[in-house]
Amino acid sequence: MARKLYYKIVDDGRNRITDQEWEEILRLQHWYNSEFSWTAGKLAFKMYVVFSNQDRVEESEEGVWGDIHKRRVELRYQGLMDNQIIRQLETEGLIHVKKGGYFDGCLASGFTRVAGNEFNAYLACEYLLKASRIAQSAVIEVKDEGEFIKTGK
Repeated sequence: MARKLYYKIVDDGRNRITDQEWEEILRLQHWYNSEFSWTAGKLAFKMYVVFSNQDRVEESEEGVWGDIHKRRVELRYQGLMDNQIIRQLETEGLIHVKKGGYFDGCLASGFTRVAGNEFNAYLACEYLLKASRIAQSAVIEVKDEGEFIKTGK
C-alpha cells in the first residue's frame, strides 16, 4: 500500500473559503499535477465528490456523464466557476454531491499517494503551503503517513 499525505480544511465555523479562492487553488493544483512527475498519485484536493444521478439523466448517445459534461460546458461558457457549476448541476438534479471532499466534517479534503518519493511529499506540502496563502481564512491540516513531516501532522 502506497504511503499517503492527507489534507483537509475542517468545517468548524471558523474556516472559510470563497469560490474565487477555491478556483485559484484548483488552478494551482492543475499546474502542479501537470508540471511535475508523480510516482504514485497526484494532488486531489476537493470540495465536492460528484456522483451522477442515474435516475434523473435520460439516455443519450453520450451517456450520463456526456450529458453532465455538455451542461457543465454550457455553464462554464456562461462564466460560472467550478463550485457554482457543481451547485447548479445539483440543483438541476443531474448529480449528487458529497460536500467536503473525501472526509466528513470538512469544507475540502484530499490525499496524495507519494509512496517512498520524498520529492513528491515535498511538492505536495509546497502546494498546500501556497494554497494556504490563497485561502487565508482557512487552516489546512496535513497528516503524513511517512516521515517527511517529522511531527506527523
